[in-house]
Parts: sequence; C-alpha cells; structure tokens
Amino acid sequence: MAFVFILMIFLFQVVLALVIVWILKVLLNRQLIEITVRSFEMADSSCLEQDTNEITVIAYGKISEDIKQRISDAFYKKTRRTANLIVMQDKAIKGGIVIKQKKIIADGSLHDRLKRSGMLAWWH
Repeated sequence: MAFVFILMIFLFQVVLALVIVWILKVLLNRQLIEITVRSFEMADSSCLEQDTNEITVIAYGKISEDIKQRISDAFYKKTRRTANLIVMQDKAIKGGIVIKQKKIIADGSLHDRLKRSGMLAWWH
C-alpha cells in the first residue's frame, strides 16, 4: 500500500513538473516574440530595403493577428508602404520569432539566443 502511495506522489510530481515546464516555455516564447517585434518597431528606417515590401516572419508556432499587424504597421510607419507578410513556421528555431526583410534580420529565436550564449552545443 505504501508503495502505491509513493508511486502516486512521484507521478503527481512528474506531471506537475511537466505542466510548469510547459507554462514557462509558453511564457518564454511570448517574451521572445515581444522583444523581437519591439526591436523591429524601433529599427532605423534607413536599414530597410526600399525595393521590396516583402517581410518574412519565421515563428516557432502560430503567431497572433495582433503581432502580424504590429509588424505591418511598423513597416508602414517607416516606409509608407504596405507590407507583404510571409509567415512560416519552423520548429528548428526552438521558440520566438525571426523577422526578415531582405538582408535585415531581427532574430529573436531561442536557437539564436542559445547560439550566442555558447550553450547551443549543450542543447543538442
């Protein structure tokens, strides 16, 4: 009887840990997206390519319409042109978002953060 009780406590702790890790991952993803969008919003307009309206947004998962609108609005404020957003999902970035406009990249991916910190070798 005691073994079953200990096993139930252990399983409960495992499930609780998984739920906490999932919540932290969701919060981290949202924070990375917010930081990247703000970075794009504050970018110098002279850095943007003038010959294209195409902006590629690479996300770990689905992104909200609000985020898409903020990116489009930021592009419009800087160029007075309507953005053509191309949204793609790529699980390889591990979390966050990457915003590209030709050569200009706002990389707020978890993969990039780990790479810059030197922890990417540990991650694999």
